Amino acid sequence: LVVNNPLTLPDGSSEALSVSNLVLNTFSGNPDDAQFILTALPQHGDLLLNGAALGVGDVFTQADILAGAVVYANNGDGNTADNFLFDAVDTGTGSWLHAQVFDIIILQNDLAVTAEVTQPLLCRDGATAKIPVQVAGGTPPLVFSLNGGTGQFLNVFGNLSAGMYTVVVTDDYGFTAEANVVVDNPPALNL
Repeated sequence: LVVNNPLTLPDGSSEALSVSNLVLNTFSGNPDDAQFILTALPQHGDLLLNGAALGVGDVFTQADILAGAVVYANNGDGNTADNFLFDAVDTGTGSWLHAQVFDIIILQNDLAVTAEVTQPLLCRDGATAKIPVQVAGGTPPLVFSLNGGTGQFLNVFGNLSAGMYTVVVTDDYGFTAEANVVVDNPPALNL
């Protein structure tokens, strides 16, 4: 077993295992000879092969991993970790590794967003307001959008007129958080 690195994915999502997660080299070099036999299933999701759920005793190969056919589908129950147990076999030589553990890290949405008007409108019906956005948590890069508009990497929105604004921040894993901000229209000057 050359590689056994955890799979990381957002809560409630699915992700294919890749060669950055699991590699068993075989004497022949044939990825079909590298077999993984499931001995215990994940508790917070399903392990799928070509879309069908696998059970204890079922087998997938290194070729299946190379093809992106082995997928872990998390059930979204809020747990932060899962795993499955397997035996690794080189069918060409009969070499066997027993009771291996494959770990799964399940990310939760920890994004928190605040936004406030730091530069109010200078005159009635103007467009001079500015809203900076502060973010805690999340995985960069972060994308900021205002009222469903095109996303940007800059966390400041400027040249805004009076109105209600919704700021949505999206992180690299697709988690989102939002904040609502009101830009008040100042009273008209009476001369």
